[in-house]
Amino acid sequence: MSWAIASEIGRIVAVSHLLLVTMLFTLRMRGWERISVLFMGLGGAAFVLFPLLSDLPDLAGESAPPYILLPVAVLQIGLTYWLWFFALIQGDPDFRPNWRHWLLLAGKIAITLAWAAPRRPIYLPISPEEEFIWRALIPALISLGFTIAAVVVSGHRLADELAEERRALRRLVIIWGAGAIGVGAASILLLRGPVLAQLGSWLTVALALSAAISLHVWMARNGAPSPIQAASAGDSPERAELAAPGLQRLAGRIEELFQNEDYYATEGLTVTQLASRLEERDYKVRRAINGVLGYRNFNAFLNQYRVAEAQRRLLAEPELPVLRLAMDLGYRSLAGFNKAFKDETRRTPTEFRRQAADLSHPLHPLHPLHPARSPGAQNPD
Repeated sequence: MSWAIASEIGRIVAVSHLLLVTMLFTLRMRGWERISVLFMGLGGAAFVLFPLLSDLPDLAGESAPPYILLPVAVLQIGLTYWLWFFALIQGDPDFRPNWRHWLLLAGKIAITLAWAAPRRPIYLPISPEEEFIWRALIPALISLGFTIAAVVVSGHRLADELAEERRALRRLVIIWGAGAIGVGAASILLLRGPVLAQLGSWLTVALALSAAISLHVWMARNGAPSPIQAASAGDSPERAELAAPGLQRLAGRIEELFQNEDYYATEGLTVTQLASRLEERDYKVRRAINGVLGYRNFNAFLNQYRVAEAQRRLLAEPELPVLRLAMDLGYRSLAGFNKAFKDETRRTPTEFRRQAADLSHPLHPLHPLHPARSPGAQNPD
């Protein structure tokens, strides 16, 4: 058996494994996560399968028809986009894509198809081999850009994740995204000639099989709920009741630290810093906040305290600059404070203050419907 035929058999095996793991993952996911996983799996299978379809004239004596080649090519082109999309939305059941997301996908597909089209003339004094590299260069660089973005997003949000299964999934995105970056960079910069091209083919197959196997292992270790289901389960009182007494005590210590010492206002506060302050392990703090207190990520937990204090000070100190308030509460920028405040209250801090200044608005302290004047509120005296 020649190396070329062995490589094609390896591609078929890799495609079958990718399709199997894609089917299993789509059953575990919900909403846009399910859609991104589906297209990411189909794109990975298309990426592995496309060279085999292109080599059909050499293997079977006839070419694959365009109505097969074009959809496979489009799925392949979208692979790195969907990897980035999945890294962006993972663990956020409220995410809704907007027109910019679809414009990015359409632009990537259009640019790649137009640039790599074999019948488009190229007016450069280059050899056929150099022309092939030139046609592949821009699409490859765009794909590398999306892959790097996926790795950066997953790495940035890894520390904020509280559920262990979602942290493990983000690590896989980082690992295999980095692996894809390495293989892609090697293909662009190093692989020349038939022997090195065959090596690149084997690297692609090995990467696909390794990714499929690692995802199978992830599912075996996290066999019960999906990441989204686990996140929503964290909000239920039943989960808090089933939590170990040690975690419940730890959750009480965290809340006491935030309520009595304003520790939430520490700039750039992370789970690791909080765990160090409590002299506990990181994973225990994550489990207490996720499993007992019911928060999907650390920033959501942190922002609840910060925004509540911001509302109080906006009403009590009407002349306080919003930027100063943001810095006092531990935010590193006004934009980050505005976003967190609007996510919690559906208003910006300035809008909140302006509405509270209106005597007829329920947010005004003297309005009879203000929360502090409601029948269930405590008498400040």
